[in-house]
Amino acid sequence: MTLKIIYIYFDLPGAPYPGWEFRVSELLADLGHEVYVIPRHRCLYEKKIPIPPKADLIYVSNPMAVDIGWKIKEQLKTPLVVNFLDIPNELFGSETWRINEYQKIKPYCTEANLLTAISETTAKDVEKWLGKDCPPIKVNYIGVDLDVYKAFEPTTEDYICGVVRGLAKQKKHEEIITAVELSKTKPKLQLIFGNHSDPQKAKVMSKCLFGLGMSTLEGFGVYTVEFAYYAKPFICRKLGVFEELYGDKLVYVDTVEEMAEKIDWLVQDVEARKKIGLNLQRHIQEKKLYLSEHALRLEKILCNILETT
Repeated sequence: MTLKIIYIYFDLPGAPYPGWEFRVSELLADLGHEVYVIPRHRCLYEKKIPIPPKADLIYVSNPMAVDIGWKIKEQLKTPLVVNFLDIPNELFGSETWRINEYQKIKPYCTEANLLTAISETTAKDVEKWLGKDCPPIKVNYIGVDLDVYKAFEPTTEDYICGVVRGLAKQKKHEEIITAVELSKTKPKLQLIFGNHSDPQKAKVMSKCLFGLGMSTLEGFGVYTVEFAYYAKPFICRKLGVFEELYGDKLVYVDTVEEMAEKIDWLVQDVEARKKIGLNLQRHIQEKKLYLSEHALRLEKILCNILETT
């Protein structure tokens, strides 16, 4: 079945490389579907929504863009599918503005024909958030963008990578720096920025000793899969989604002091580093945590909703 999909994503103006949300639209097109992409910010800047005359369904890759999807649904009377990345939570450090924005989009989300979530953890949070009005929800894991990451062979250079994916306070970037300062080995720290499909970021990841992050809230934590692809260990807090995805295969800590100790351990213990990294790499291969697999599963989900709507 060839689909005509209106694909709405929450774009970041000025980003040099696309995030994984946009990449999925390209992968759906590669599968032979007609994909009409609408960046939410374009609608805000131009103060109009470029709506095609006909589509089979509307897919919103980030709930922050669901208002645009809902307006198109009202006009075209086509099914609406909304994908969730996480649910902001004040207890885990989410900013008040983001929590308030989610409250604004809540009514739109309840009118979707189907929801998807990038992890079981996120799906449960969405069900709790929407309560009895929650539409049916499917889980569809994301993963590594192979077209970008397979271009670099993993090597080992004398630095570690701290993840800086955004400026949200729940990411706890300052704790990464503090942990390195507290460590005895004082390894060189390379902070990595950039979107999911940024080849410069992939290149830096492929050469590091290991990665680290101290986020208190993640819907998936795609950077963990990116490090695992290169067989690099990852030090982090023990979040529910990390236990769901990896079990005990990541290096968990509760405090900055514990992270400092784990940094020293992995810097000095080459065999432990290699063993943990290879276990992680095998794990994501077995689970097929690749963006191309996400697109294939999404294709099936979208085809199925048309058959049952």
